[in-house]
Amino acid sequence: MSETEKQFPFALSPLLRAQSKRPPPTTMKSKIYSLLLMLACLAAVHPTDAQTTAFTYQGQLSVSGGLANGSYDLRFAIFDSAVGANEIGNALTNPTTQVVNGLFTVILDFGAGVFTGPARWLEMGVRTNGVGGFTTLSPRQLFTSTPYAMAAGNLLGTLPASQLTGPANLNGVFSGDGSGLTNTPGTVLWQAPSGTALQTQPNAGYLLTNNQLVTLTLPASPNLGDVVHVAGAGGGGWILAQNPGQRISGGFTPVWALTSAPYTSWTCIASSSDGTKLAAASSGGGSGGGSGGGIYTSIDSGTNWTQQTAPSTNWYAIVSSSDGTKLAAVATYGGVYTSVDSGTNWTQQAASNFDWQTIVSSSDGKKLVALTLTNGSSLGCSVNTSVSSGTNWTLQTAAIFGESVASSSDGTRLAAAGWRSGIYTSINSGTNWTLQNTDANVYSIASSSDGTKLVAVDEYGEIYTSVNSGTNWTQQVSPGQAIDYVVSSSDGTRLAAIANGGGLYTSINSGTNWTQQTAPILQPATSQNWQSIASSSDGAKLAAVVSQGGIYTTSNSNTASTTVGTAGSLQGAAGSGIQLVYAGAGNFVVLTQSGTIYNH
Repeated sequence: MSETEKQFPFALSPLLRAQSKRPPPTTMKSKIYSLLLMLACLAAVHPTDAQTTAFTYQGQLSVSGGLANGSYDLRFAIFDSAVGANEIGNALTNPTTQVVNGLFTVILDFGAGVFTGPARWLEMGVRTNGVGGFTTLSPRQLFTSTPYAMAAGNLLGTLPASQLTGPANLNGVFSGDGSGLTNTPGTVLWQAPSGTALQTQPNAGYLLTNNQLVTLTLPASPNLGDVVHVAGAGGGGWILAQNPGQRISGGFTPVWALTSAPYTSWTCIASSSDGTKLAAASSGGGSGGGSGGGIYTSIDSGTNWTQQTAPSTNWYAIVSSSDGTKLAAVATYGGVYTSVDSGTNWTQQAASNFDWQTIVSSSDGKKLVALTLTNGSSLGCSVNTSVSSGTNWTLQTAAIFGESVASSSDGTRLAAAGWRSGIYTSINSGTNWTLQNTDANVYSIASSSDGTKLVAVDEYGEIYTSVNSGTNWTQQVSPGQAIDYVVSSSDGTRLAAIANGGGLYTSINSGTNWTQQTAPILQPATSQNWQSIASSSDGAKLAAVVSQGGIYTTSNSNTASTTVGTAGSLQGAAGSGIQLVYAGAGNFVVLTQSGTIYNH
């Protein structure tokens, strides 16, 4: 048999007829007959039957070089190799098979358990109707596909459910991206969209690489158990928007709570990097009593507060090392004081006859930079630096205008700014300064830990950001209120700001976009404004003080959820990710989350 004949083409129609060249005869053991069989396995079943193990088989029989005609007995057997005696299943005999012009067609059914995946060979025997023994034809024919697998391999469109019975076991290689699959809970198809407004689909994952804020709307009609994944790989962060009646439940909600600290004229607050240790100072008045203020500390993220032994004076600014053990504070005409035991004991380090304006610290608390007004604000500020945690101070020759100063974690990169003074930067711990921006009337400035990302806010509500240590600045969209104070997470992506008049604003994309938070009702009712705010290094924990009021902190509620309906949403910072599962009744539940995530 030729190669062409051995590979007789399979077909999906039982009406297929061989069109190949007639093969040469194969000599049989019988002296009378010379037989050749060319076989075709047809992927067809009885049209009125559901899927069975039967299939149609067609062949061509030659006798002594000519096409056979008449009635023949045919025997079929399945083997697991081209040679050898290991027969699979039971042989079938088809007696009185009509052969016309060499062609015959039979229906074979070897039953279940024969075509299980491994290769199979067909062996055939033939004899004249009822005469003599069967002559075995050689070689055996390889089944290159089982009948139903041939049909499945060419299936296009929808296979009706009525055609499927029992579990389906799929093996082998499947092509395509699976984008047409639906109703597959738990199976997630990931995609990397480039747009900024997306409609999510059930059981899909979204890898966001856009450096702009991306808004994703939850599936409108999810099924129970459907999942949605979001991974914010880009720099813009993301928002999960809701449909009517939907909400997202999880332990991500920042909730502002009034602490037990007394009502007084709070002026400043500082935080350790993990947000557990806080230190706040006041200028006196209120329930704190006296004409001067004091310093209070907390070691449990603001739940409880202790007044320390620091003198009662007009404290203006306070800073903390990353572990919260080293503190430094300045008072207007009150000097510089430091503590090395988280505020329990204080030591005066610098003279009190200066108008101390602000102070900043490196993460280890060793490098300090403090600004004092020089003979009145018209001549700017003197720069005072220390590399010994405040024990010794050096008055630098540079004079700058500044009311606020920010530092990198190692204390080498500094940025200072003030009202109607522009923005100055230093790359050598304050020895030399460069004026970078002359247009800003800055009240407050903050820095990332590496000193590359800066944010500055001014009296008109304008916000400026820099990603190259202050060389170039970009004016961002204003939240609409004059911002008094701003803080930054260590990576510079998450910012928090307080506004004159009670506003609280946050950004999760380095100041490009701002969201007004639901501020607490300030207590007592006579209190007016936020005065200062502090942040943990990851930006998740915030603490803020109110002039003539109390101290407020954010905490996470494990049972909180977003606002129900289209007014609610979930907002994630750059690098954050979340996995949601639909639990019914419009509720998506957070399964896993990472990074900084806000709720609204």
